[in-house]
Amino acid sequence: MMTLQFRLLLAGGLVLAAWNTSDASIYLVGAQIYRSNGVAGTQLEPGYRFTTNGGEGQYSASLPLDMVGDTPDEGVVARNISFELQPGSNVFEFDRDAYPRSAYGLSLFFASSATPFAVPVTGDDAAVFAGDLAVASVAGTSVFFVPEVGTMIGPYGSGAPPVAYSGATTFAIGTDTVRVSEFNIANIDGGPTGSFTLELSTVPEPSTFLIWTVGLIGLLVWGRRRRR
Repeated sequence: MMTLQFRLLLAGGLVLAAWNTSDASIYLVGAQIYRSNGVAGTQLEPGYRFTTNGGEGQYSASLPLDMVGDTPDEGVVARNISFELQPGSNVFEFDRDAYPRSAYGLSLFFASSATPFAVPVTGDDAAVFAGDLAVASVAGTSVFFVPEVGTMIGPYGSGAPPVAYSGATTFAIGTDTVRVSEFNIANIDGGPTGSFTLELSTVPEPSTFLIWTVGLIGLLVWGRRRRR
């Protein structure tokens, strides 16, 4: 029979493994579409931008976003967004009625809490923030690219100058990692319409593998003892 000490060790290892694989959630808390060139993703027209930044009020046009298949359904949210990402594909749709442009950039902001990234800005006090992730694409194509490090992309703040991008292709919080896997944008009904997909994956920490291994070995030893 399994000794009390062995059972406690086994149970503790499995509990620790389950606890260690859990991690903080990643929320999409800010998004912005700006006019860019189709080669590098550089901002071309500072006044042409659509943002979820609720701190800007009348200073910029909003960006209505709809997370496809979210439960409960939050519907279309144009300001102060906070969408919790789920493992796998997370699809977002947008639709803006505006003058079309030939190429667009998309910048995204993430957090470990559900607090929207709302930066109060007016005129010369505009805050300058680059997205945690950014991509760009020519309108009407499904091909997108990540701006290289140092590319001056659209800032998250009305009236602010362009800001240098980090060149990041992924963003991580703890063991959770998110990346842009699709960016489709076209000029429909006079403005940018389309979708983007965020892929969320989790890579267990090395200690998690060790704990699970101890737990599995314990189960095997227990099974052999029972058969005897």
